[in-house]
Amino acid sequence: MFNQQFILAIQAALKAGAAISQIYNKHNYTVTLKEDQSPVTEADLESHQIITQQLTPTQLPVLSEEGNPDLWNQIHQTDRYWMIDPLDGTREFINRNGEFTVNIALIEDKKPIWGIIYIPEQRQLYAGVKGAGAWKWENIDNHYLSKQDLQEKAITLPTREADNEYRIVGSKSHKTHTTDAFIARISEVISEIKIVRAGSSLKFCHIASGEADLYPRMDTIMEWDVAAGHAIIEAAGGLLKRWPDGDSILYNSDDMRFPTFLALAPGRTDTLFFK
Repeated sequence: MFNQQFILAIQAALKAGAAISQIYNKHNYTVTLKEDQSPVTEADLESHQIITQQLTPTQLPVLSEEGNPDLWNQIHQTDRYWMIDPLDGTREFINRNGEFTVNIALIEDKKPIWGIIYIPEQRQLYAGVKGAGAWKWENIDNHYLSKQDLQEKAITLPTREADNEYRIVGSKSHKTHTTDAFIARISEVISEIKIVRAGSSLKFCHIASGEADLYPRMDTIMEWDVAAGHAIIEAAGGLLKRWPDGDSILYNSDDMRFPTFLALAPGRTDTLFFK
């Protein structure tokens, strides 16, 4: 079920997560601001170094949020590469709520075909492979998972079916008027809406597992923030489409910005949301 490259990427996520947790638990780490005024910590940079080193045997280029932007030009010329966010949810890390993740995706022909999201502080791992399925692992060791453990302890996604309560998941750190207005319109059509707030890529995990039904994203986000979650949701049987037209989304844009989108859990209808 899992080939060697996929297992290698999972081990990279676990090792990076262990390093992040070690820094997180020190309660004393450096925080600086990048040119766009977004924060970066030593945990972001340490995770980046670990993942890029661990993925070296695959001989595929690695595009990372914390990597050299000059590499983007090389990526634009290739059809297969890794896209990583070494520490997704840096603000959650700084705010010490534990809702940060390690994200690794494999991009092929401008689409994510593998996705891995590791949540170090919750000891949870989510992963998906296009055409094969998506899974969750709980209470895992944050340094290593054997192939046998991966196979025997995998929980197939989704784990929750649709019910009468409609759960919309939104960001803890990035609330916008556009998103709030969208939810207000939806609430006129769907009764019993519950808003669930979650940090980083946990929102994608909630959708892939069926714990939430809809994730609308109406503001700026980068490709590395989405790729792993996108792959997992689609592998689980859900969907992620551009909003409002409902078109499929291709990666490798010139500036790596991702368009507005809606993500729906497996089994949920999209007929209400797209033109």
